Amino acid sequence: NSPASPTVVECIFLSNSASSNGGGMYNSGSPTVSDCMFIRNTAAWGGGGMYSTQHDTPMIDCVFNGNSARRGGGLYHIAQFPAVIHCLFIGNRASEQGGGAYVERAEVSIVGSTFTRNEAGLAGGGLFVQSDLPVISNSLLWRDTPDEIGGKTPVVSYSDVQGGFEGEGNIDADPLFARPPDPGPDGEWGTEDDDYGDLRLRGGSPCIDAADNTAVPDGMDVDLDGLDRFVDDPETRDTGRCEKPCVRGVVDMGAYEFSRGACCIDEMMACSNGVRGSECLESSGRFEVNATCEDFDPPCNLSCRDPEWRCDGDVSGDGQVNPVDSGLVAAAFGSRDGQDFCNYDIDCDGQINPVDWALVQFLFGTCEPPREPCP
Repeated sequence: NSPASPTVVECIFLSNSASSNGGGMYNSGSPTVSDCMFIRNTAAWGGGGMYSTQHDTPMIDCVFNGNSARRGGGLYHIAQFPAVIHCLFIGNRASEQGGGAYVERAEVSIVGSTFTRNEAGLAGGGLFVQSDLPVISNSLLWRDTPDEIGGKTPVVSYSDVQGGFEGEGNIDADPLFARPPDPGPDGEWGTEDDDYGDLRLRGGSPCIDAADNTAVPDGMDVDLDGLDRFVDDPETRDTGRCEKPCVRGVVDMGAYEFSRGACCIDEMMACSNGVRGSECLESSGRFEVNATCEDFDPPCNLSCRDPEWRCDGDVSGDGQVNPVDSGLVAAAFGSRDGQDFCNYDIDCDGQINPVDWALVQFLFGTCEPPREPCP
């Protein structure tokens, strides 16, 4: 992209490569990129997922998984005043600095984002910054190697940083992900057996009601799932910052807001491995023990799995599980349509999101019997 300013929405950049910069996308204009996924892209130099230079490039609700480069495995930013809001960086790799992201001379603002299991050969497993200008708030950096933040010292507040980081409201505590990411049997990120996990928070997470309401940008009142960003958990003591008087719940750290309520809970994949229902429900804070779909507002009316399915994950009904199926799931992200739920809510959690897309990716080339319909 040069030098235009397009809006790029709901796109998937998968397994692309570049001989220099920007394996998935190269920006020298001022695009707005939202609801996009950058998966297993590579660049010889900078920005395996995306490389941005010269201009403002806001990124909203984007996912960077399994990308690699010499610097900035997921993202390389030189742009002035960019914003990274409600984004995920998982399993990205840099042979030098900035496994998740590399920020060079930029006044970047990173808000409500999650970095985990990213790797760098030298420094900045999660994030590497070349100046003190970046501002990081309401974010979560956990289990990146060799460190979470390398280079200079950015301003960090109301964030969970493994190993600790100086700044108001920061904590150093296990965020309790619903399902931590795992590189799979080969132990290497950026390959087809990667499990990018479920980075929603479980009940009891120290990141719940612990971030800063005043740091949430105007108009960004929903999380990566498209759900309300200001939800109070009555079972958690508020430790974050709220405007006075505090008329809304305190926002959570990371890309997802904790919520106690969802549908199709008995069909969650976490419950399919011989785990009793109550244990499964307690393991993920978004769900309530012994609740039924009718107990939630709005109620869940899922009652089908598309009868055309020939294989588990074959949402197109063509007898194969391939990129056509994952593309259809991605196109339905955030939909609340009942038929879309029947077709594309692969894990039956009451949402159509990157987890469903990843599950279809995992099933590529297989043809297992379709699972039972969502309740």
